[in-house]
Amino acid sequence: TAKSCAHPDDQRTGPSGTIIRQLLQKGEVVPDTIMRPEISQLLIQQGNIFVQ
Repeated sequence: TAKSCAHPDDQRTGPSGTIIRQLLQKGEVVPDTIMRPEISQLLIQQGNIFVQ
């Protein structure tokens, strides 16, 4: 949002929670424009982290 990022709208990435969940559930790293790679790896290693 503009409150947390001073970049113009066309330079911001709006992360989709659905896409992030799908990537992590498939064991794929979330793009580093959305999440730090080491955090993605940690979440993947944790296994099933989402409520069913």
